[in-house]
Amino acid sequence: RKIAELAGEKGRFMANVSRAEQGIGEAQLRISQLEKSVREEVVGKLRDVQERIFGLEERLVAAEDVLSRTEIRAPTAGVVMGMRVHTTGGVVAPGQELLQVVPVGDRLVIEAQVNPIDIDDVAVGQQATLRLTAFKLRSTPIIVGTLVNVSADRLLDEHTGTPYYLARIEVPKEALETLGELTLQPGMPVEALIKTGARTALGYMLSPLTDNMARAFREK
Repeated sequence: RKIAELAGEKGRFMANVSRAEQGIGEAQLRISQLEKSVREEVVGKLRDVQERIFGLEERLVAAEDVLSRTEIRAPTAGVVMGMRVHTTGGVVAPGQELLQVVPVGDRLVIEAQVNPIDIDDVAVGQQATLRLTAFKLRSTPIIVGTLVNVSADRLLDEHTGTPYYLARIEVPKEALETLGELTLQPGMPVEALIKTGARTALGYMLSPLTDNMARAFREK
């Protein structure tokens, strides 16, 4: 009888163990399924975040491109002059000149509008005597420059519509040193006499580093 009781108790114990093992298996299955579900959810959310990041990066690149088009950067430091656009956010036409930048410490170049009827008397290499009329002195400072370039085609003054040839006169540093403490600034008016050899010199009212000319005349 005792043996029968022990056998019955053993059977119940083994049944409990079996149920416990089954419960463990079911729990492990649920854990595995839960882990899979969590991984899938995390992967899905990660994919969504990555897609949003990619979309935001594209928008950022586009915004930076638009912003870069609102900024103008010169390749060198200098003085800004001759601004054509003064409104913030204004629209400009393709190829439109917005302003001029005169490089700091660069060579001094004077630009002249030459009357087309006088162009045959003007040639590269000619000397030009320059009177610095911007300085209110009893004796107007004078320096000498050399004609280094003449435009191949006629241009039109944007204000008056008058045709002209653009001539550039370069002033050497040695000539500038003779001015002492006088300081030249872009846009100063200069009166020049271009020496044309055997013929009489041509006189022009010039502005260095701009295309503005007040008047032109032939010296008698």
